[in-house]
Amino acid sequence: MESDADELDSWADEVEGTDVPELPEPENTDCDECGGTGEVDNPDYDADEDAEDEDYAEPTTVECAECGGSGEVENDEPTDEQMDDWRSEVEDALSVLDECPV
Repeated sequence: MESDADELDSWADEVEGTDVPELPEPENTDCDECGGTGEVDNPDYDADEDAEDEDYAEPTTVECAECGGSGEVENDEPTDEQMDDWRSEVEDALSVLDECPV
């Protein structure tokens, strides 16, 4: 009985010392609007007008308004991949619970 108590005590210390990973911070992801390029087609660009007027200098693309031209957007929550990785880390860290000696 004393042996079981010692084993449980040792196991409890191991459980208390287990470091459970923090929830991951959200990562930036590619902007859906521009596909990560930071630029979108210019809605004011007119190819016909450009061909007729040599002084017409409207650009064919403009900075993406969704991402501000960075090509990335900030997420409010971690991505599914980040959460899957975190769950795996938590499962590994908490596997000590399965090792109960009694």
